[in-house]
Amino acid sequence: PPADMPRHVLDRRNGWVAQEYISNPLLLDEKKFDLRIYVLLCSVDPLRAYVCSEGLVRLCSEKYAKPAPSNLRDAYSHLTNYSLNKHNEAYVHTPADQGTDQGAGQVAGQGAAGGTGSGGHEVGAGNLGAPTSGLKEEEEGEDEDDEEEASYSGVSINSGGGGGDEASGGDGGDGGDGGGGGSKRYLSDLLKALEAQGLMATDEFFDGLKDLIAKTLIAYQPTLALGYRQSFPRRRAGGGAGGGGDVSGGSNCDEPDDDEEGDDSFRCFQILGFDVMLDEECGFHLLEVNSNPSLSITHEAEVETEVEGGPVGAVSTNTVHLESPIDEKIKTTAVGDALRIVCHRGQLPADDDTEALRSYIPVLTEATESKFEDIQILDKVRRIYAQCAGVRLQSSYDGAGGGVSSSAFQRLGKRLGVHSTAADLIFVKICTLESGGFSNRMMSLAQFTDGLLALAADEKSGGFSNRMMSLAQFTD
Repeated sequence: PPADMPRHVLDRRNGWVAQEYISNPLLLDEKKFDLRIYVLLCSVDPLRAYVCSEGLVRLCSEKYAKPAPSNLRDAYSHLTNYSLNKHNEAYVHTPADQGTDQGAGQVAGQGAAGGTGSGGHEVGAGNLGAPTSGLKEEEEGEDEDDEEEASYSGVSINSGGGGGDEASGGDGGDGGDGGGGGSKRYLSDLLKALEAQGLMATDEFFDGLKDLIAKTLIAYQPTLALGYRQSFPRRRAGGGAGGGGDVSGGSNCDEPDDDEEGDDSFRCFQILGFDVMLDEECGFHLLEVNSNPSLSITHEAEVETEVEGGPVGAVSTNTVHLESPIDEKIKTTAVGDALRIVCHRGQLPADDDTEALRSYIPVLTEATESKFEDIQILDKVRRIYAQCAGVRLQSSYDGAGGGVSSSAFQRLGKRLGVHSTAADLIFVKICTLESGGFSNRMMSLAQFTDGLLALAADEKSGGFSNRMMSLAQFTD
């Protein structure tokens, strides 16, 4: 590890999160940016989701250069976080008159070939070109190799205004243009620029974005659906919730659930914040998903006021909250239209009902779910797990009091043609391996998934494909 790596980072007890650094990002006014995309999740069992067609474009407050020893600590050029960049003097709060119906800007193209020190790119002129360096010139005395490593000749979109580079106050500079000036922009403005400059059509953008959102939610679905069904268990025709008529804490791995007609899968909803970055080839990269994205429509500002009754010239600095027009417009649209969808006549609107959907676009609906059926195998495992766990899931979620017992796992093994003794050995081995000892005699969902794979791989009876077919029939 690097010599200056903080000691606490290397402490295994803290856990680690590692992300790949995207060194060839698409730039806007020579600055790195990411997208805050709002996704309405209406149901997790089944999956139903929509994406808002308007979102935030969040720029770094300094120009970009590829990572080099000389700029690794230039956080304002590498990190797009608003919570970080708002403290930089170069950060520009987007003015109220910067709208989505103004200039889309022109391209600053790919791969500077020769050219002058500016790479043929005139800020604000909207010419074709690319910057040879996304940062200020290296200080005298820097190593030549270091300087070469820091340069970046890639794809940069010029908003056409140039106000964002030199403006240091909150008025957006003198640009007065639609796309440039603020450190936050409208997604719709970016899409106009991408399409006008031949980089990506708007339909192509949303096709790629919907695919990313759908696959991300499908990966999360088993855990989300398990938690949802713990709070809102399915009701079966024979009696109580979750485990049918059995109230003794048992499980049922022999018969699939038979839902009552009209089972309500839409008792709650969530607006998620997807943070997405585009590379210079307009490829999508998911940075993170925020389960509780900020819906604030103000921004903080420090204001100096004269101290009443104090010495002449004495001032105090106070933090005040000022209106943020771009946040207000985008977030009220995302929340307002989401509420209209979830309150739509007691059911979700049809995919082609644009009047009801307003700014939202269908991602995962009854009409589109078949497209992703082949990659939803883990949710089928979740459904088997819930059936085997029975009513235990109502009292505890993946804890000592809930999960799949050894006897339930043996019954499932018997259905797959695996002897109960072999199934029990698999159960003990997995629970011991995962928990560091056989103290927890219930399988969590993750352990159950490993157990299913072990059952399917057992060679003492039957074949792998036959067992998998049996599981598929069980979930259907």
